Amino acid sequence: QAGWRGHGGRKSARDLREAKRQHELNKAAVRIQAGWRGLSGRKLAGDLREQKRQKEHGAAVRIQAGWRGLGGRKSARELREEKLQQELNGAAVRIQAGWRGLRGRKSARDLREAKRKQETGAATTIQASWRGSRGRKSYADLREAQRKENEAAATRIQAGWRGHRARKEHRQLREVKETNEAAAKIQAGWRGRRARKTYAELQSARMQAQKRDAELRALQSRRPESSEFRVVRRGTDVGRSASPKKKAKPKKPKPDDAYFDVILVRV
Repeated sequence: QAGWRGHGGRKSARDLREAKRQHELNKAAVRIQAGWRGLSGRKLAGDLREQKRQKEHGAAVRIQAGWRGLGGRKSARELREEKLQQELNGAAVRIQAGWRGLRGRKSARDLREAKRKQETGAATTIQASWRGSRGRKSYADLREAQRKENEAAATRIQAGWRGHRARKEHRQLREVKETNEAAAKIQAGWRGRRARKTYAELQSARMQAQKRDAELRALQSRRPESSEFRVVRRGTDVGRSASPKKKAKPKKPKPDDAYFDVILVRV
């Protein structure tokens, strides 16, 4: 027993030492894992901060590039406007100079013409009147030719419009005619179909009436002599005759009546 207790005690102590060693190993593994996770987390945080810084730097670069581009475009536009203004000013100066020269030349010509008129006297007046008359006549001829040309153009436009309107009206009338003809054909077809259907129904009714009439005659011919019968339509009032010896004559049905039933009734 003492040996067994000693063995059990040594085994228990060994198990305790093994459990303690395993516990210390687990704690060490936990510390190693925690250190590794902290290192990975710090590295990831550093990478994220670096990416954020690079993005901010890229955004700042793009903003600066956009601002510089805007400033450059604005400067180029201002330069183009300034150049255009200079060109317009130069053109205005040239136009003004040309206008002043034209007016000066006209004034000089008018002065020369007035001097010449004064020198020539009546001949100049007659020549001026003739030139004015010829100019007015030429202007009147030009206006008449322009009026005739305008009238001819208006006539061609009106003729074209009338032709277009006439063709349109003719096309519409033709479409209406074709529509009416199609409607008439459809209506005629429908009426013919309805008439054929009605005729077929009448023929069927007539054949049924003839068949029932033949059955009626056959029943009358096969009526037994020992009993008293009469042929009546279904739905009529059937009763005994007041006089047994007097036989009631059956009413002969119309040949064209297709809607009756024949029965034999003992009287």
